[in-house]
Amino acid sequence: KVQESLGEATSLAEQSLGGVATVKQFVAEEWEAAKYRNKVAEAHGRAVATSESQARLEAGAHVAANAAVLSVLGYGGTLVLEGTISAGDLTGFIMYSLILAGNMSGLTSVYSDMVRAAAASDRISEILERQPAIESKENDEHFFANKYDNPLVAIDLETPSNGNVEVSACDQHDKMRETQNPPLVELNGVRFRYPSRPDVPVLDEFTLRIEPGEVIALVGGSGSGKSTVASILTRLYDPENPDAVRIDGRPLVDYDPHVLRRLVGVVSQDPVLFEGTVRDNIRYGSWRDVSDDDVEEAARLAHVLDFTDAFPDGLDTTVGSRGARLSGGQRQRIALARVLAKDAPVVLLDEATSALDARSEHLVQKALESLFAGEGGSTRTIISIAHRLSTIRRASRIAVLQDGRIVQTGTFEELRSCDGPFQDLMKTQLVEN
Repeated sequence: KVQESLGEATSLAEQSLGGVATVKQFVAEEWEAAKYRNKVAEAHGRAVATSESQARLEAGAHVAANAAVLSVLGYGGTLVLEGTISAGDLTGFIMYSLILAGNMSGLTSVYSDMVRAAAASDRISEILERQPAIESKENDEHFFANKYDNPLVAIDLETPSNGNVEVSACDQHDKMRETQNPPLVELNGVRFRYPSRPDVPVLDEFTLRIEPGEVIALVGGSGSGKSTVASILTRLYDPENPDAVRIDGRPLVDYDPHVLRRLVGVVSQDPVLFEGTVRDNIRYGSWRDVSDDDVEEAARLAHVLDFTDAFPDGLDTTVGSRGARLSGGQRQRIALARVLAKDAPVVLLDEATSALDARSEHLVQKALESLFAGEGGSTRTIISIAHRLSTIRRASRIAVLQDGRIVQTGTFEELRSCDGPFQDLMKTQLVEN
């Protein structure tokens, strides 16, 4: 209970410090401080109660041990007076009794330490013993740390700055790119509910066929299931009917998650950057395939160089924790550059331009067009979840979601010219630049 209370207090502190800007803007410092104080007081109260129990246990053990020694001394003295045993024998018994009493008294503190350690490890053990619902069958091959017998041996993660990118001890980690051809994606009657909300259907008989190389936009109201489609296609979740999703005719669940995710590039609405440099974040997840030249080309196409050239260290500028040193638009462009460098045959754009101003969005849209449109047409399957008309217009087809299913499909001109859900969205939710 003490460990649980301390964990809750730490979680509250981390939450408040992580959102310190929001806390200040809503003048909620006293509220957050009071919540943290209450949790600390709760942990303190439980710790005091535990200490009292421990003190009673140790006191009882000491009293029992000393009583045992006194009993040996009293009874042994009687036997010495009767001549049954000698004074030397009594001295030996007393020495043994003192040693035993000391060890027995020490066991109480050891027991208390063991109880605290067990309580602290329970929560970790729960996590370590959990089995993932979607597990890679090739974990041993992909997880390079398993190549070492001694987990304390450091792994060299330095990536050379030439075209032949290799990482020592990790040379087999990224050899699973099966194809660069855009695949056929089929979703036939997909049903899905989030485990945390099993009574709320998110996708209900969702059916959509995405041709190889097609640029399709998914639009719909909030909660219609657009982002859920992206989560299913990257196997963060599996639908209730797993065989309903197929890539090139093969059920999605037959793909190893590691292989599948290497074939899909994702730009989310709120991109996550990690502590390190801009270059590290563009190369993230593709260290062994992406050279410095590839990084710079992706940065140029995503117009990352427009702002990094103004930094003294350029692409080697550190971004801070979660990209705190950059603006939202800059973080979004780095996330786009990450996908461009990965060069995956399927790209999921989940509100990828939501954090960009009109000019930045225009530049990024041009970058995406120049990369994904080849001489013979599009060379990538692009699934764009968007609410801006500038993004939707560029799609070769638009699919409108409502209540977890597709209710309209067509080109932008076809849908805008007829009554239906798309026109309603244009009037109420879609944003014009």
